Order: sequence, then structure tokens, then C-alpha cells
Amino acid sequence: MKVKVEVWVDVQREALAKAASEALEVDNREAPVDLKVSCRSLGSKLQVTVEHPEPSKVLSTLEDLFTCLKPLTLLSASFEEANKK
Repeated sequence: MKVKVEVWVDVQREALAKAASEALEVDNREAPVDLKVSCRSLGSKLQVTVEHPEPSKVLSTLEDLFTCLKPLTLLSASFEEANKK
């Protein structure tokens, strides 16, 4: 059995989604063989898919990815706030 989780994150800007996808994809090339992680951008949205036989590994990988994405979402929110002024 494999656990597969797909998450979509809207970062509000196409350029940020593309940059995040490219940065995360480089990191994912070094993932263990049985761990499949893919990232792609579609407009301002970032799609992340994680697949592994162990649910705990999927969760820990998602936690790592969200930790990496947190500064990006804060940056996106800062852009939005600056554009309102």
C-alpha cells in the first residue's frame, strides 16, 4: 500500500509559485527511492504531491515542505498588503 497526498497552495503570485516549484523540485531529486515528491506551478498555485508506503513519512515530508513554504506565504502576504496601500 502507498499513501499519496496532493496539496494545493495559492501563493497569490505566478512568479512566486514558479520559483517555489523549481526550488522544491531540485531538493526532491535527492529524496530516497521509495519517496516520491513532485511540485508544479499552475498560475499562482503550487501543487505538491507526496507518495510513500508509510503514512508517517508522508506527514513528515509534508511538514518539511510546509516549513520551507512558510516564508513564501509570508512574502506573498506582504506583497498583497503593500499593494493595498
